[in-house]
Amino acid sequence: MADIDRAKVKRFYAELRGYLDTIPEPSGFNAPTHIAERLDKICDELSTVARNDYSHFKVERSEYTFNEYGFDGSLVKMKLSGIVNQLNAEFEFDPNQQQSQAAIIVNNQNTSNIDIKINFSIDNLIESAQTKEEKEKLKEIKTEIEKPHADWSKISKSLAWILSYSRELSLKLLPIILNHYLKQS
Repeated sequence: MADIDRAKVKRFYAELRGYLDTIPEPSGFNAPTHIAERLDKICDELSTVARNDYSHFKVERSEYTFNEYGFDGSLVKMKLSGIVNQLNAEFEFDPNQQQSQAAIIVNNQNTSNIDIKINFSIDNLIESAQTKEEKEKLKEIKTEIEKPHADWSKISKSLAWILSYSRELSLKLLPIILNHYLKQS
């Protein structure tokens, strides 16, 4: 990373964080076209400056994402959140940020290819477990999903406990399990 201009990457990061902070939570709104266009330009420039491919964070121009009022706001917010989290993970601009903007990013390229990027692992969840029982249930799930042929009945028992124990933990765990099963199929 010696040849990477961290100051320039940090300026892009700050600009993207600013856009992310100004876009409201998704609820059927449209994001201004200039934000999506700027995001695409930053993705291109970052790919050169940081020597990494960020093109998957560009906003796709299609009849599903663009209309006369702008781009689908939830898509733009998802893309912004994804690139901000990735840059923070790679360059540690904000070590206190807990990947809070988007725990999961789903990029549906077409009906047969779904790319899921999860900003945490089951190990992170185990480390941050608040109780002994929570830690045990997470370890049970981890052990089972790492097997070539996971026993769904064992996973479902632990998952049922987690679902009733904590909504937040459940929402972090479900994408990990989903990602595991998508990789198997």
